[in-house]
Amino acid sequence: MVRTEKREKAIADTSVRGCAESNKRCKKQQRKLLKICEDYGLSAEKIGVILPVIENICWMQIKLEDAREDIAGDGLTTEYDNGGGQTGVRENPAFKAYEALWKSYSTGLQIILSVLPEQAAQVVKDNSENVLELVLNRKRVHEDGR
Repeated sequence: MVRTEKREKAIADTSVRGCAESNKRCKKQQRKLLKICEDYGLSAEKIGVILPVIENICWMQIKLEDAREDIAGDGLTTEYDNGGGQTGVRENPAFKAYEALWKSYSTGLQIILSVLPEQAAQVVKDNSENVLELVLNRKRVHEDGR
């Protein structure tokens, strides 16, 4: 993308419409996780304790999905020109942020899984493996396309 396109995209992402859409997707994920917790007999007290973790996990999941799309379009590396005649290729900074967020997401999932009965934990694991599978497939497609 050209620098001005990135700037316009960043502005659009922080717009009221973009934030509302992200919040809507986040709330949908929260309802999904809360339903799993309730369906597998987690007490209201335990749900209340892990609710902040659930909210953060859902937020991170939405951000990971959005970042994955951006990285798929931009690639894992990016060219740079520091203006002093030095040019080259470096790791996409968005990918580095994605990796850090993914680690936090995985840690949060582990917290949720630790309080769920085994059957419910497997449902949550299956959903998170789907996210990881998508990431790995996109990475393979991108690398094969080079």
